[in-house]
Amino acid sequence: MLKGLQRQHLILGAALLLWFGLMSWLLHLPGNAADPQFVPPDAISYEQAGQALLKGETSPIRPWGYALLTAIGNGVSQGAVQPILLFLHVLCWLMTGLLLYRVSETYLQGKWKYLPVLVFALSPSHIVFAWLTLTETVFTFLLILAAWLMSFFVQQPDKPQRLIWVNIVLAFACVVRPSLQLPMLVMLLWTAWELWFRTPRKPLVFLAAFLGVFLIIGFQANRMHRQYGQYTLSFIGKMAWYEYLGAGSQALAEQRDLRVVRHERDSTEVAQFATFEGGAAYWKQRCDFYDADFKAQWQAHKPLIFKAWLINILQNTREPGAGLSTLNAKGSAPGFNAIRLMAYKGSGYLNMAMNYLLMPVLLLLLAFRWWKDRRWLPEGQTLAAAFALLLSLFLLLSSGASMWQGDRFSMVYYPLILFSLVLLVPKAKNA
Repeated sequence: MLKGLQRQHLILGAALLLWFGLMSWLLHLPGNAADPQFVPPDAISYEQAGQALLKGETSPIRPWGYALLTAIGNGVSQGAVQPILLFLHVLCWLMTGLLLYRVSETYLQGKWKYLPVLVFALSPSHIVFAWLTLTETVFTFLLILAAWLMSFFVQQPDKPQRLIWVNIVLAFACVVRPSLQLPMLVMLLWTAWELWFRTPRKPLVFLAAFLGVFLIIGFQANRMHRQYGQYTLSFIGKMAWYEYLGAGSQALAEQRDLRVVRHERDSTEVAQFATFEGGAAYWKQRCDFYDADFKAQWQAHKPLIFKAWLINILQNTREPGAGLSTLNAKGSAPGFNAIRLMAYKGSGYLNMAMNYLLMPVLLLLLAFRWWKDRRWLPEGQTLAAAFALLLSLFLLLSSGASMWQGDRFSMVYYPLILFSLVLLVPKAKNA
């Protein structure tokens, strides 16, 4: 039986790789990946972060997690960055699909167990982002890996050592994308409570989890303090406020076109800070500039800040993949425009289905199961589903910090929603 399962996984993995290659060919992704118009500006800063890491320096906006991957490519040669990242991204994409299948084959019967991985594989944005020097593919894998490890723990809660790895994966996800700091802290606190009050005391297990998180996070915070004088993972949050949410709230307050206001604010920023490089004094001035803008707007029009945040969430949860709109074909490519348009529209429909249909339904199912259990905290499958769904909800709410991103924020938690579907629907049927 074990050999049959292993063979089944290999066949599924091969099928996924063939599908990835077919979609990449149909969308002309190899050619577009070398086109400067297709490569987003963020990709440059990630490569620069890898170069800085090789020099023993720290990027002010990109933590060491993803910078380590670009540094590996830079360490081989300048031309090796893209091929190495593509290999790592495809591997993460493949492992995301296989982990989804590993969970679904445990709880679903017959052909239904293929549904979650099929939905994931049909997401065109996940395939497009695998070709870009961006964090989405790696971050998506880390999220589903943490959920999968949590499912391992709830199956055998007498082995709390597995919680160590959940915390470590979330900590590493924080140094890939710093927005996950609050869920990581909540997870660490819950781990402490679980190990001290709900199971036989396991102080060494918590100590190992705490040290793992501390080393990963502390390494980045200490490097930032040494170079820029502040204990933080990144300054990207302050920059995002000024460039996106701050611009949106100011445009609403002044009843002016958002693009005009954004251009004016960018011009003001560039006039004061002509480059993204600099030491501690330089970045203190930049942070003071961002903080002053936030305080002024907070005092002047708090409701409009929340309105701009809500507008951004609605945009990011219903728009198609932005990268798909910029794809082009070199030379003769019959049917390319139709395929690209189908993928573009499909990504938008999938985005809305996940955020406006599947997530609300699953949150209601989770609330029902939680209420029925009559516990402060759920147990078993309900606990694992709560972990994935609440993490998805946090990521959805945090997407309000940015705008015009298409499904870039939502796509990372699609697998978490599918993971929750697998755990909650069988429970609902058996309830």
